[in-house]
Amino acid sequence: MDLPSTKIIGITGGIGAGKSVIARIFKEMGIIVFDCDSVAKSLYNSDDTLRKFMVESYGQSLYNTPSGKLDRALLAKILFSDPQALHKVEEQVHSRTIESFKQWVAIQHTEWCGLESAILYKVKPLMEMCNAVVEVDAPEALRIKRVRVRDDAPIESIKKRIAAQNITIPTNLTQPLFRIVNDDAYPLLPQVREVFQKLSQL
Repeated sequence: MDLPSTKIIGITGGIGAGKSVIARIFKEMGIIVFDCDSVAKSLYNSDDTLRKFMVESYGQSLYNTPSGKLDRALLAKILFSDPQALHKVEEQVHSRTIESFKQWVAIQHTEWCGLESAILYKVKPLMEMCNAVVEVDAPEALRIKRVRVRDDAPIESIKKRIAAQNITIPTNLTQPLFRIVNDDAYPLLPQVREVFQKLSQL
């Protein structure tokens, strides 16, 4: 794959780890960030072909909401109980998200830009575009607490989402890897500044 002239730092970590917080700090430092997860979520409603696939595969009930938009709770229930269905949907969504990112990064004119994704390690084409990776980590109990507050979701549901992500650092990772601990004990800003300074050396 031809890499864009702009260098890309991948920002990843499990649900509730704090990827978006780190992404916001990078933005304040001048590194704009593409939010893969938000783009992927929007595609379920904005991409007519994907929407048709979802209805044909899993029923119109997925969109039987007051707004006519995807019922995310119902989709999660379907996918987390059926690994094959999860794989099929991921194939559809990932290909579209990758294309959106490629179009976005092609028009960037900064030295570095960011790519935020919870499942970065699982999407090989995106990983291959990254020049460096930031892994945001936090204890699972704290992640569950954060997601409960944010989403008002049951603990068991959150645990299933964490298990479904199944995030492990690839053993064949070739890019520089920076780890940021977001456990409410270590200040975040100094950690992000250190990564920012090291990026200038790459």
